[in-house]
Amino acid sequence: MAAETFVAENNLVLAAQQLSYLGEEEPLRYVQQAIITAEELGYDHLDVELLADLARAFQTTGTP
Repeated sequence: MAAETFVAENNLVLAAQQLSYLGEEEPLRYVQQAIITAEELGYDHLDVELLADLARAFQTTGTP
């Protein structure tokens, strides 16, 4: 998961590269959709928090 990579490596560029394989949308869009889906499917709150951390990084820094 790109969020796990981001937390482990503290590398937003690498996370963005991983998300780019999903298509042409901005990486933040994929992360936002993943948060919604994870909440709907009842994922563990720690997984949702990892996604939220990645989303905050994209919002703060912008897409690398």
